[in-house]
Amino acid sequence: DGDAIAIGCGSTTWLFSKTLHGLQDLTVITDSLFVAVELAGEPGIEVRLTGGIVHHSSSVTYDDRAVEFLSSVSVDKVFISVEGISLRSRSVTAMSHLNAVERGIFCCGGHVYVLADHTKFENATVVERLGTFDEIDLLITDDNIPPELLKQAVSSGLSICP
Repeated sequence: DGDAIAIGCGSTTWLFSKTLHGLQDLTVITDSLFVAVELAGEPGIEVRLTGGIVHHSSSVTYDDRAVEFLSSVSVDKVFISVEGISLRSRSVTAMSHLNAVERGIFCCGGHVYVLADHTKFENATVVERLGTFDEIDLLITDDNIPPELLKQAVSSGLSICP
């Protein structure tokens, strides 16, 4: 209640948005049509959509207008999902066509929470760096991470809440 938050795109963040129903005096900034529609009918939640072109398969808004909008806002917390988590480079990645907007979301908040399941670790897809472990306050994930991988992640400086 009372926060201003940003929520990035993806199925994980959309599922997270479902937990926000019933909150009061909450402002949500998002580039995801799915998140916006999920929360649009909530009387205690104001939804601000970044705007721009709607991507055909992900229903995410993106272009220079979205990036410009995100550069002008500041929120308490950011909740973002990622395509991959690289222990080698100590970074998280996003799909290249979404990187500028997702980076805008990533950078507009005081605290950054990455929401990602165990399959995102060492995910080798065609992606671009979104941010580094130093920029992430907490990775929220499931409890299916192999113990050795979890140990490596924590040793790499990633704070994890499984």
